[in-house]
Amino acid sequence: MVYPFNRAPIPTANDRWTSGFVDREGCFSISFLSNSNAFRIRLLVSQKGEENLPVLRGLTRVFSGIGRIEKHSKADNWTFVISGNKNCYSVYPYFSMFALKTKKASAFAKWKVIHKHISLKNHSIPFFRIEMKEAAAQINLGINKHAVKKRAIFALEETNTLLNLNYFIFFYFILCNYFYLLCFIVLK
Repeated sequence: MVYPFNRAPIPTANDRWTSGFVDREGCFSISFLSNSNAFRIRLLVSQKGEENLPVLRGLTRVFSGIGRIEKHSKADNWTFVISGNKNCYSVYPYFSMFALKTKKASAFAKWKVIHKHISLKNHSIPFFRIEMKEAAAQINLGINKHAVKKRAIFALEETNTLLNLNYFIFFYFILCNYFYLLCFIVLK
């Protein structure tokens, strides 16, 4: 005889259940606003039905008390959300201990690279903001089978990008100094 399971599991930080749940139901998201240097970085986990609210509430315990539950625009749907540059770092320890196993692992890796660049304030440099915006659009491609690929899958390597950033800053500095000297000579 099969007995129905009438109690939702409560996530903990001591097992990989949450990792599997996020593998299936989670979404790593980054978006950049077009009219400012603002950005939005989030981990989202959505569920249908109030019976799943204890599971979503349990996720806040897994991620050190960070996160909130929001009512979704669709009826009887709820979303667990961790947002903000600082808050999103709260997911790193758990996923370091219990790695994601599906294509979501690739999305998380891309998300972390862009997150690092946001923390370094690279999103305020126009050239890098464009690159980061394009990279953010690639985070979840390949996960949704209906997604249309606009470009090849994003493959931003931290070391190459940071090296490129250092070259960019160096040449920008030289260009500014050259321009300053040129203005000084012309005005003299």
